[in-house]
Amino acid sequence: MRGVVLPLYAADPTFDYGFAMKEIADLNANAVNLLLVLMQDNAESLEMGAVEGRTTPDDRVRTTIRQAREAGLEVMILPIVLLQNPEGDDWRGNLRPDPAEDWFRTYKQRILHYARMAEEEGVAWLSVGSEFSSLESETASWRDLIASVRGEFSGSLIYSCNWDHYDGPDAWWGDLDAVGLSSYYELTNTPDATQNALDTAWIRWREQILAWHRNNVPELPIIFTEIGYPSMDGAAMYPWDYTLEGSQDVTEQAMAYRAFISAWHDRPEAGGFFFFKWLSFDADDALSYSPRGKPAAELVRAWYGVLSRREQQTGASSTSSLLREDDEAGVSD
Repeated sequence: MRGVVLPLYAADPTFDYGFAMKEIADLNANAVNLLLVLMQDNAESLEMGAVEGRTTPDDRVRTTIRQAREAGLEVMILPIVLLQNPEGDDWRGNLRPDPAEDWFRTYKQRILHYARMAEEEGVAWLSVGSEFSSLESETASWRDLIASVRGEFSGSLIYSCNWDHYDGPDAWWGDLDAVGLSSYYELTNTPDATQNALDTAWIRWREQILAWHRNNVPELPIIFTEIGYPSMDGAAMYPWDYTLEGSQDVTEQAMAYRAFISAWHDRPEAGGFFFFKWLSFDADDALSYSPRGKPAAELVRAWYGVLSRREQQTGASSTSSLLREDDEAGVSD
């Protein structure tokens, strides 16, 4: 899958995402990851649900799915749970419900709701969760949830683990169809790193990921559910920290994109890529994670073009031209 993440973050419940589908398809993409928001009060809450202004209404989700498919894009639905009143460093990665079984009971109802919708709308992929690091040891609950979702949804299932916690679901990865991995790896400790330094850093991370994959779930493809870098100075230092402040630097964002592309181009273990995020509803889009209208988008367009043509062309006659395209896209070995 060649795609981007499209968070359905608009506060206006009637916001029409149709124009974005056309833009995404023009990136030589063939897929889109629709990120939906559920809310719970705090890290200890046992219930979560839809909140007006944060959770996209079902009718708009359905319309957006149809617009994506009309644009020739496969759809992944990825619900996330955010905290309305977090304390300290709390976020969805360190939830502390007690008992956890009660939280899973409520959460399963929400995921099954989206599973039924996904089945009705012909969605290809559904994520059963995202970055619940503190709950990944609840193996019985996850297996029950996954089995229940399979009873409602005939497409493929994935779980999106945090970039530093891909071994958390080791006991139940095999119940899914792919390993989902968010990608916010720290590439440098300086805002002035060279392209070569970023490339080298990403190769180190890649080798760690592949070693784990080879030893644990070699039968499952790796799908990068979120690949994100803000367009600001220091973007490659702490890309996971969305609270960072700084000056605009679209060049550093593009350099980090290029490092990822160079590391993962031609790796058979990788089954899909979703760059985060196509539309931004941030107050200052110039500093946001969105590559839209920035040099990073052109790198994605070039790379996805190479991957697309590789799908269409076979035989020795096409090899030399595709190698030239590799060079132009900045992904030569």
